[in-house]
Amino acid sequence: MIGITTDDSAQHYQDSGSRNSEQTINNVLGQLLRNKNIRWKNRIETENTGVFSDDIHKRPDIVVYQPGGLPVLIESEFEPACSVEDDARSRLGKSLTRN
Repeated sequence: MIGITTDDSAQHYQDSGSRNSEQTINNVLGQLLRNKNIRWKNRIETENTGVFSDDIHKRPDIVVYQPGGLPVLIESEFEPACSVEDDARSRLGKSLTRN
């Protein structure tokens, strides 16, 4: 588990009147990751449906499509995070619609 503090970005969303929902935080985290590695700029998707070929309605929080490698899915959840591990485990071995 990795903890990331997004004080500046979270403050921006708070000031703009947006709810700090899980979707909002995932979008901020996705943007932070895009800025960390130039190769990820157009390879990170957040909160998209249609990612899993066998269940188009399931929506992983963040997907990083590694250049020349396997995709990485990131599941996040607000505390108490009761289902994050089960959500992550249920997605192991799933086929994605994009390579």
